[in-house]
Amino acid sequence: MAEIDALRVAHGELSKRLFRVALTSFVLLFLVVLSFARGFARVNGDEVEKRLKDIAAITSQAGVDPDVPTIFKPAWNRLKGPRPQSIYLSIPEAQSAQKEINELGALADGWFTLKLPLGFTQVEIDLRDWIFILPLLLWISNVYLWITRAKLKIVEDLAAREVIKLENTLALDRLAFGERAAWTRLPAAIGTTIYLAGTAGLLLYFAIVALPMWKLFEQPDGALTARGMVTWILLLITYYVAAWTLYVEARFRAQANAILGVDKLTPAQRLVRFIDRTFARASERLARCGRWLATPAAAAALASLFTAFAHNCDGKPMPGHTLLHDKEAFWFSASTALPESIVPYLGHIYYAVSLLLAITALIFGRRLGTVMRRALIAAALFLYVEVVFVFPAVIGWLIADGIRIIFLVIPLVLALRRGREVMRPCLIALYLPGLVVAPWACVALVKMNLWGVPIYFAGFSLLAIVCTAVVAEEVRAPAVTLRPSSLQAHPAEHPS
Repeated sequence: MAEIDALRVAHGELSKRLFRVALTSFVLLFLVVLSFARGFARVNGDEVEKRLKDIAAITSQAGVDPDVPTIFKPAWNRLKGPRPQSIYLSIPEAQSAQKEINELGALADGWFTLKLPLGFTQVEIDLRDWIFILPLLLWISNVYLWITRAKLKIVEDLAAREVIKLENTLALDRLAFGERAAWTRLPAAIGTTIYLAGTAGLLLYFAIVALPMWKLFEQPDGALTARGMVTWILLLITYYVAAWTLYVEARFRAQANAILGVDKLTPAQRLVRFIDRTFARASERLARCGRWLATPAAAAALASLFTAFAHNCDGKPMPGHTLLHDKEAFWFSASTALPESIVPYLGHIYYAVSLLLAITALIFGRRLGTVMRRALIAAALFLYVEVVFVFPAVIGWLIADGIRIIFLVIPLVLALRRGREVMRPCLIALYLPGLVVAPWACVALVKMNLWGVPIYFAGFSLLAIVCTAVVAEEVRAPAVTLRPSSLQAHPAEHPS
């Protein structure tokens, strides 16, 4: 009975903690979204429109565009029209316009300030500066809630086993932890539904309210817009936060399975296993084609020597062979403002090595040795990271090398330390977003006239898969002929 008592106490503590954190995070999200929406409604109100019209009337004759606060940019862009040629603006008129702008800034300071009472003091938060921590609040709170809920489910499974094993359990324990117990799940399920629906509704309302501000980042002529980069970064971080949370849940479930004596996988584990098997089957089918696919794949990789693959400091596309002899040629993912890496000429070195590997793979095919196979896989993985992770960043060596360390060096060290098969699910989760980003990255490269990079990427990746994928016949153990005497001496070892 002592164990069921401990599980009952743990279940109550986890339930209270789950409710408190969910309520706190939802209230904070509600206050932030409501305060921002109320402030933005006033920004688009009649008072602000009248002041902006006064500013436009003063400055329209001079043909100048005053520097209004960013929060008023959408309303200002709706009012301002074509500007005549600049004329002289008197000092009183300039001072009057600047006074109106300062008053607008003072009004915005009050509208977007969230006041939170904390004990005997009061904290004031300017939402215009702190609105960017909203994703951080959502990530932390939802990770905590998901992990706590996973622990709660494990405690319920352990308690259910104790209820079945013990004969003289309390009736309340049988109600709470019995088979298909609805006693504890139904209120919690309703609360979870309300929390998820409320959070989704608040985020949708916030997106509608902030849409005019979001449009300020629109750059229709650019291949890589600021709005696209922000979206990509937020979605990528959200994915890895969710992946780490599911990984922690899987570890907890593995410990619980060892105690319960079962082999129950989480939905995330089943998904990773399905992706792994699907990719293995597809790779094996491609590898069976052998020379039929290796030749055009190698030709596509070598065609990068004469296609738009690199660029110079002015952004002009250059053929790939310039990376082998021209110091002014930049690697396609390198920034022209900052060095491409802390390693000098990293792109040039990789490109020369990858071309040699492509020629070697074309000649020897699936007869490559172990070292050459691993080198070909490493080169293909480096190219994959460059296209789908480094290229969308294009912020210089500090960010680029940080991405390379995260997606290449750290996984390699962990795979060597803990084993490739143990790290296989983690590697699948790590590189999975690239399958979604790759088409977008290739389209962006084509828009930048670097159309040789997608061809090279497709050809070299296909070549690496064809020459290194495992085929069932190649790993099948050779048949062993057993003598009749050995079968009689050891009947339990008969290969039936």
